[in-house]
Amino acid sequence: MNDLASRIAEEHDACGVGFIADLGGPATHETIRLALGAAGAMMHRGARAADGRTGDGAGILCETPRKLLVRELARVDSFAFFAVARERRRTGPLRWMPSQKSEDVCVVADDGVVRLILERAAVRTTLVRDAAATLERAIEEQTAFGDVGRALPEIFLVYGRRIADLGSLAEPAQVIGLAAEELRGLEDDRRIAIVSAPRLA
Repeated sequence: MNDLASRIAEEHDACGVGFIADLGGPATHETIRLALGAAGAMMHRGARAADGRTGDGAGILCETPRKLLVRELARVDSFAFFAVARERRRTGPLRWMPSQKSEDVCVVADDGVVRLILERAAVRTTLVRDAAATLERAIEEQTAFGDVGRALPEIFLVYGRRIADLGSLAEPAQVIGLAAEELRGLEDDRRIAIVSAPRLA
C-alpha cells in the first residue's frame, strides 16, 4: 500500500460528504431513500457533543419539489403567474388559534426575474374589452371596510412586458379610468391579467 493510501485509510476524524444521484433518470423517491439510508448508517451525523447524544445535525440536500409547492395559474404575454402555498402562524394574543393557510401570487417574467409577489392575491385573466367589468368585480370582492373607512385592494394590470400599479387611488372610478388610459390603443381581444390583493382597512 502506498503512503497516500495508508494515510487515507488511517484517517478517522475528518468530516465527509456523500453523493447519490441517478444521472440518467428522473427524480425518484428511491434516490431519497438511498440517501437517508446512507446518512443513517453513519456512526454520527454532524458534530457530536461531549455527552455523545447531541449534535449539530446533518441531512440530505435535494431539489425542491416545485410541483408540490407551486401551482401555475396563468400565462399572459411575457409573464407567468404562480400560486405559492404559505402557512402563516398567528402571533400575539391569537397565537393559540390554528395557523392560516393561503396562497401568495408570484409574477415571473420570461427571463426568470420575479417581478411581483402579493399575499392572498387573486389573478383574473380577461380581454381588454372586458377590463372595466373585471376590475369592478375585483374591487367589489376585495375592498376592505374597517373603523377608518374603506381600503381598495392593491391592483396591478399586467400585459406585454408591463406591470402597471393601479392601487394608489382612492375611488373605484379612478382605478377603472386609469386602466382605460393604460390600455388605450390595444386591440379589444388582447389578453391581459389583473392581479389584486386586499389591504387592511
